[in-house]
Amino acid sequence: MKKIKIIGVRRGRMYSPNHIGNDAAIFNLTVEYLRKKECDIIECTETEFQKFSEEAELIFNMARDIRTIEKLQDYEDKG
Repeated sequence: MKKIKIIGVRRGRMYSPNHIGNDAAIFNLTVEYLRKKECDIIECTETEFQKFSEEAELIFNMARDIRTIEKLQDYEDKG
């Protein structure tokens, strides 16, 4: 069975300075769960994602930066 390729975008630290640990825990648990389901996860920060050219079937994110959100909207518009 083919693994589903998924990009996971971490939230920038400046958007939750008092919850960095909580954000990391949520993101890491999500990645762990998806890997147990045998998904291929590509992890990146918001800054990395803005320059990203990697393709994947799905994207999950915790993004807040407007440039990241615009890129996510562009992916969504393209299907």
